[in-house]
Amino acid sequence: MLVTLGYLAVQVRHGNRQAAAAIALDYIASYNDICKDGQEAEHAALLLKLEQDASLDPVEDKRAEAYVFRMLNIWLAAQQAYRYGLLEDTQYASLRADVGRLVNHSAGFQRKSAEVLESFPMARDFEIFAPLFQASEGVR
Repeated sequence: MLVTLGYLAVQVRHGNRQAAAAIALDYIASYNDICKDGQEAEHAALLLKLEQDASLDPVEDKRAEAYVFRMLNIWLAAQQAYRYGLLEDTQYASLRADVGRLVNHSAGFQRKSAEVLESFPMARDFEIFAPLFQASEGVR
């Protein structure tokens, strides 16, 4: 009986590690997809406009909103994975630092994020979005 319980404990631990590794790899793949998008001239031009907080035409504005939603969804999923113990502290800290880096590097992303997050008041409950709210409150 004890051997069986020990075996089950090892299996569960192994399964949890595999799940955590799969989640971490999924985030890396998501970021890689976004980085690949940035290599396309049209997307790179949009990213430059966001960094400079330049005015956007209506099509660029919609594309910027979609980009922001992609990033926010990645970060929200990371927050939830961390909350349920599927991301390690260092992985979560790295993703949270990425939020701050992007916010501090791109005034347009910061502004567009604030616009999007205004529609989702429950977003304030997620720690990973704190740099976005702090930055937008500092600007107002």
